[in-house]
Amino acid sequence: MPEPTKRAPVQVPVEWPEVGEVVVVKVDRILDYGAFCSLQEYAGLTGFVHISQVATSWIKNIRNFVKENSVRAAQVLKIDRQKNQIDLSFTKVTSGVERRTLEGFKQSKRAQHLFEVLAREHKKPFNTVWSEVAEPLMEKFDSLYEALQAIAIEGESACNDAVPAQWIASLVGVAQKNIEVSQKSVKALVKVEVPTSTGIVSIKKVLSS
Repeated sequence: MPEPTKRAPVQVPVEWPEVGEVVVVKVDRILDYGAFCSLQEYAGLTGFVHISQVATSWIKNIRNFVKENSVRAAQVLKIDRQKNQIDLSFTKVTSGVERRTLEGFKQSKRAQHLFEVLAREHKKPFNTVWSEVAEPLMEKFDSLYEALQAIAIEGESACNDAVPAQWIASLVGVAQKNIEVSQKSVKALVKVEVPTSTGIVSIKKVLSS
């Protein structure tokens, strides 16, 4: 009697998004009535974009509006955890929100890669670097990429109270070598008034100093 075929274990998602959340997805398969996508920030989760949620205009050919392997931002419409099913929408995401979401995702991936570099430099497991360096920085900054930007600009002073001493020199080196800090110039008109007879003298003194 042949042995029963063993089925591969089903991967149970550890984390789920929330309804209304904007997530980053990769388009895996396109059908005439919608597209199946994998959620890039949630391991093991896939979602479906119905054709009515692909574009606001009339769609004759869905492939004119969405491409396989493209990376998009989508809003979560509905979640059924028992069926492991997530309904998504492209139409609920404005171009501005999509641009910011994808940029944030790229920055997050970039930051993770740099922490992998840090782990290799110290010959430590990535999980060790994550718990000892990344997590403390996330408590201090809004994102890891923002933390790396601050470290690239300010050096050790940006991480002294958050990162153990043995990591600081390498972390500063990685940030300053790999993070490009954009420079901006700001121009403005300033009106200054000193309501005294010697006002002009006071203003000149302050501006010259």
